[in-house]
Amino acid sequence: MSRTRVHLCLAALLLPLLLLAGCESVPPPESLPAGPLDEFYPGELVSVDRIDLRSGMSGEWRTVTNPEVIRDWVSKAGDLPFSPDPSQAQRAGFNYIVILFEKGEEKFSFLPTQFGKHYYIPDPQFSPLLDELFEKGTKPVPGRY
Repeated sequence: MSRTRVHLCLAALLLPLLLLAGCESVPPPESLPAGPLDEFYPGELVSVDRIDLRSGMSGEWRTVTNPEVIRDWVSKAGDLPFSPDPSQAQRAGFNYIVILFEKGEEKFSFLPTQFGKHYYIPDPQFSPLLDELFEKGTKPVPGRY
């Protein structure tokens, strides 16, 4: 057998293995938890004292530190349900990045459609609440982001 044929045979055998090795195991949507935002948060959502948001449209950051605004948002958004998206295929783009803080420490960050590596479908009321929260935020101290 010629050297070229040997290389082709090896490539034909190794290519599928390389493709399989590059695939990440993603659990089926039915095995992912569904629930409200406060069940995904690693603590008490009412303890959040700062929220940073980044607009996916403009790239602009806003910070919310007003306790009344945060309390109002948490009371409205905390109970809204999130359901696993049947399609766990990777995607690009976002409308907001949300980062929740307690006493200056980042506790939880998420996209409205993604917690960790898993994709979710938020309640339809969630996006307008984020728009409203973003508008109430202030531009952060230069150099923070």
